[in-house]
Amino acid sequence: MQGHGLEHANSVTLLSAPNGQKMSTTTTLEKPASDTSTLDALPTPQSQGKRKLEDVDQVERPTKVQQTYVKHDTHWYLDGNVLLQFGNTRFKLHRGRLARESEWFQALFDHRAGGRNDFQYRDEIDPLIETMEQVDDKDLFYCDTTGVTCEQFAVLLDAMEGGV
Repeated sequence: MQGHGLEHANSVTLLSAPNGQKMSTTTTLEKPASDTSTLDALPTPQSQGKRKLEDVDQVERPTKVQQTYVKHDTHWYLDGNVLLQFGNTRFKLHRGRLARESEWFQALFDHRAGGRNDFQYRDEIDPLIETMEQVDDKDLFYCDTTGVTCEQFAVLLDAMEGGV
């Protein structure tokens, strides 16, 4: 039937009879030659309960990692090993430096590593741990729950660097 604009495709199904003998059936499927869909989209006994992507009512929202962000102009270090985000501004910093300069950051990183559970800043740090994500093998902490703005955090980092 090639002259009528139809393509043929064969589907072979192997079955086992109760006596152990193998049986096979061949099904010939026809579709218009202009149809660009693949035979994989045709229902099979294995896929009868599956829904096509376009049939899905809700699309999963992107994670925070996938959402747009801006790198901080000054505090984005190529060799940084931790990410902190305030609003849509992301900082790439050195974990050891932050921990050395601030007991709050030391508590955050210790708690993240499974360390101390009883520490002074637990109410502030737990929400950061709960929303933390991994980006390129780096921890990304969303710091909006801290009450500190991007600008305030940048001033703190400037002061930390100026003190050295």
